[in-house]
Amino acid sequence: MRSLLDHNRSVGALSIGSSADSREVKALPSTDIDADSADRPLSVALSVGLIASSAGGARRRGAAVLRALRRLLPFDAGAVILFDPDRSVALPLAVTGYRALPAARTGPPARPEATYQELAGVRLDRPGPPRRLCDLTGAPGRALRDRLAAVGLPEGVGVPLTTSDGRCVGLLALHRRVVGLDDAPLEVLGRLSPTIANAVDPLRPATGLVMAIPRVCAGAVLTTGGRILPLPGLPGHPFLVPAAPLLDTAMVTLRDGRLYRAFLVPGVSGADHLCATVVPCPAEPPYLGSVAILLSPAGNTRGLTPRELEVMGLLVDGCSNRRIAATLFVTERTVAAHIEHILVKMEVPTRTMAALRALRLGLFVPRSLLQPAAATRA
Repeated sequence: MRSLLDHNRSVGALSIGSSADSREVKALPSTDIDADSADRPLSVALSVGLIASSAGGARRRGAAVLRALRRLLPFDAGAVILFDPDRSVALPLAVTGYRALPAARTGPPARPEATYQELAGVRLDRPGPPRRLCDLTGAPGRALRDRLAAVGLPEGVGVPLTTSDGRCVGLLALHRRVVGLDDAPLEVLGRLSPTIANAVDPLRPATGLVMAIPRVCAGAVLTTGGRILPLPGLPGHPFLVPAAPLLDTAMVTLRDGRLYRAFLVPGVSGADHLCATVVPCPAEPPYLGSVAILLSPAGNTRGLTPRELEVMGLLVDGCSNRRIAATLFVTERTVAAHIEHILVKMEVPTRTMAALRALRLGLFVPRSLLQPAAATRA
């Protein structure tokens, strides 16, 4: 089953409704896998697997998932909701059916989403099995049931979307006007939870960058709230922990609107550099990530010494020889000698061209990452 779900194929086109508030989904005809009722769970699982491996944005995949699941568990309204724990917000990614409800036309608009606090109150903000509306207990559960019943949706199920590495990234909510749900579709929904979570995972775009950068050894996403989220499948690293200087440097380097920035991070001894590639996260719900940071071996440094890489970083900042000398606690004559060596190794005639090439190749140590030991080296 896993190989089938991971098979890389695309699904048909989908378009999102223009209303930002309703986020209603309009689906165009697509190449769904048809099957008899006995084979329908497998058919739906295959369709969801194809959707999860397809290109396009998370909204499109979320909308396609809702359309595929309607064949497994017919529903009148449904939503894929993503969580932003930093801001305690639950944001609808793809929604269908709520505006068509009679109650929504004659009374208050039907709300497909609960607040993050409401979902946390009924424990739908964490990994777990699918839960029917009737199974939600306590005051938060009664409030959710009453609100949905008021718009004609007395039945439904919530499926926490949990990735294979155990992160609950959101919730699949399917609601019906007719009371009664079989156990078999709910069991299939529970098994599909990791696949659906992968389709809409906010970290997915950053994880895809790993394939574009050779020999990535560590990576993380810095959220808008300041949290550090390790990228799935990659180990942690001392450079990617709270208060690490690299994090502030990564945020500053993209303020000029660049699509990405690469630079070198010195090791504890000032040598053994790693290359840090910083990429802004796409503006997709839940707008969780600010930047993605990927670490990889430095590669070819053109024979530049650790000190010359530090001087290069100051050249990139436009510093004069006097300023460089003051920053590194060396003489201006020493700085001039370093720059002369840099021009030879970078194969350029001027310091400006050296700085431009260093920016393009990521061959410099930013000033903010200069270590105290740098002041003691010639």
